[in-house]
Amino acid sequence: MKDIRELGLSLQNQPISKTKNIELSSGWESWDQVTKVSKALKKLSYGVSSRTKFGEERWQEHYMEVLGSPLGPNLAPIRKFIEEWHSIWWTSEKDRQSDVRVAKEKWQKLASSDLDENCKPLKRFHSRMTGELFASLSTYFLG
Repeated sequence: MKDIRELGLSLQNQPISKTKNIELSSGWESWDQVTKVSKALKKLSYGVSSRTKFGEERWQEHYMEVLGSPLGPNLAPIRKFIEEWHSIWWTSEKDRQSDVRVAKEKWQKLASSDLDENCKPLKRFHSRMTGELFASLSTYFLG
């Protein structure tokens, strides 16, 4: 029987129920766990981009579902980066950051941080975090 990693993209559009005769990759407990995490990831793809949903309890439950799965160690550094990005512009869920000095300090800290190996998709963006970009974005984001 082939391991799911060997099957690659051929399973991308297949319902999980049709793949249950395939061995689970290491760390996964069951196909039900795979289904739950898959659903949570789909919901989070919206939640990550929606400022108003970022800290709500129901979104945090989805994060915990995903972070508690075998994907967790790979996704935790990305989540940390997103949370730090969010904290530059927002003091809480609904309040914009009004202190430019605080926002700039957070920006500089994030821009100068070393990205975790799992944050490769963010490296290009991270490399563009310059003072000029901060100045441009701060006129839009800061209250």
